[in-house]
Amino acid sequence: MTLQALVKNIAKSHTPAPEVHVVDYVFHIKGWLEPFLNKIKNHVYPHTYRFFKRNGRVSMKYKNWASDKTWLPDGAGLCMLNSTPRGIPPLVRPETKKQLDVKDLQDCINKCKRLTNEDKLWWSSFVSSEKVLRDKWSTASANTLKEEKRSEWPLNKLKRHRAIKEAAATDPDQQQREETLANLLRKADHFPSVSILLSFFNEVLL
Repeated sequence: MTLQALVKNIAKSHTPAPEVHVVDYVFHIKGWLEPFLNKIKNHVYPHTYRFFKRNGRVSMKYKNWASDKTWLPDGAGLCMLNSTPRGIPPLVRPETKKQLDVKDLQDCINKCKRLTNEDKLWWSSFVSSEKVLRDKWSTASANTLKEEKRSEWPLNKLKRHRAIKEAAATDPDQQQREETLANLLRKADHFPSVSILLSFFNEVLL
C-alpha cells in the first residue's frame, strides 16, 4: 500500500468521511506562545472550556462537566495571555533520529514481497524525496525555519465560527450521550478550581 492509498482508505473508513491531510511541516506554536502565557494550574480536570474575546482580550471559562449550568470562575474569566504574540512562529525542525534511516527504509521496500511493482516504484520515489527533505531540514538555518511557509500560517485563514444547532430532543444518540455523561457524573464530581499562578516576581511588581 502506498501513502496515497492509505489516505483514500482512511477517507472511506467512516461516514461522514473524515478529511485526511498529510502534514509535512509544523509551526513551533508552543515556543511562540510560551513567553506570553500566564501560568495556570488544575486545568487538566474540567471537560468543557469556552474562550471568548472581550475588550480586545481573550478570556477562558470552564465547566467541570458539559451538563453543568454555570461557567466558572465567576466574573470576567481567566486571561490566558499576559500580552498578544506578534508575527508568525517559525517551523519546528523535524526530528529524524528516531525514524528509520533512509537507506534502511529502501532496503525494507526492496525486500517486501507484498508490494506490487507499481507500489515499489512509488515508494522508491518517496524515499528519494524523503532524503532530500531530511537533508534540507537538518541543515536549515534559524532564518530558514523562520521564513519558510509563512504564507501557510493558518491563523490568517480561520473562518468565523458558526454555532452548531442544538440536537433534537428525540435524537437517540444524544440521549445515549446524556446517559453516559450522567454515569460519569455519578462516579466522580470533585474538581479543584483552575487558577492563575503568580510568580514572586509578579507579586513584587503588583
